[in-house]
Amino acid sequence: MAKGSAIARLDIFKRVPKDLTEPTFLTTVCFVILVLLSLSEVTRYLNVETKSDMLVDISHQDQKLNINVDIVFERLPCEVVSLDVQDVMGTHLVDVQGSLVKRRIDRLGNIISEKLVEHNQYDRLQIQKNTKEQLDGKEGCQLYGYIEINRVPGNFHISTHAYNDIVLGLSFEGYRFDYTYHINHVSFGKLHNFDIIKNKFKDQEFKNPLDGLSFIAPTDEQGQPGAIEGNFYLIAVPSYFKDLSGNLYQVYQLTQSHHISTNTGHNILKFNYELSPITVSFKQERESMTLFLVHICAIIGGIFTIVSIIDAIIHKSFSLLFKQRINKLS
Repeated sequence: MAKGSAIARLDIFKRVPKDLTEPTFLTTVCFVILVLLSLSEVTRYLNVETKSDMLVDISHQDQKLNINVDIVFERLPCEVVSLDVQDVMGTHLVDVQGSLVKRRIDRLGNIISEKLVEHNQYDRLQIQKNTKEQLDGKEGCQLYGYIEINRVPGNFHISTHAYNDIVLGLSFEGYRFDYTYHINHVSFGKLHNFDIIKNKFKDQEFKNPLDGLSFIAPTDEQGQPGAIEGNFYLIAVPSYFKDLSGNLYQVYQLTQSHHISTNTGHNILKFNYELSPITVSFKQERESMTLFLVHICAIIGGIFTIVSIIDAIIHKSFSLLFKQRINKLS
């Protein structure tokens, strides 16, 4: 019997008879606060947080990378536009073919035709004739698509180097080549990865610093366009994005500076690039269910504890005031 009484005294879940309890307004306050804090915690649990980290890039998973371009030359014939690639390994590709498209546009920007860049099947005289027709019609050219380069420092440039003989011959005939350009887009990495990242990592601002840049060729006293030599210096920072499902997407973020020279006698748009040894990693995370339940329990326990203390203080204060009023305070 004594042993049973000792166990009963150790009970921490003692109950008070219902006829000895008093209702208070604090129950409603406690419930409202509990609901608000619980909803806040649920929102935080459902929210996906992106954490970033920087480290030295030692993966080198790919020996090649894509460069995406979309550049408009408003008055330069497509017939003589070429994109060339050079790198520190000695690679020198002239008039790169295969994954680029040339789109002929009229003076108003309307599309005339487009074709995949490939070996020009015409002889030089026919190319010269086509170029004359496009110059007379004040046609322009939109060059878009992608090129695949070695994952080493180098440059790619857009010029008329592959057709210098034709350009020089037409220049002697009085024709001028206008290198006015507008960069719609330049990026490093697979283009579909950029679309996925923009959709899944909406909390990350991802911009390509070259997009939207343009330059108008200066004109001389006769209104003839002068030469433009545009040099862009790019640093490509490898960036890895890992979503909640564990899918990994790699692209490159760019920093750029540029210098434009005019009347140098050279018409060229050149992009010099280097690859940063530092990589940036972005990873989506969500609070674990265990931690979420711990927080909910902490909210419930904390609210009831604080409200119980407040209730005890209020009850004690009213009790003292009542005793003082009836002169029973001793």
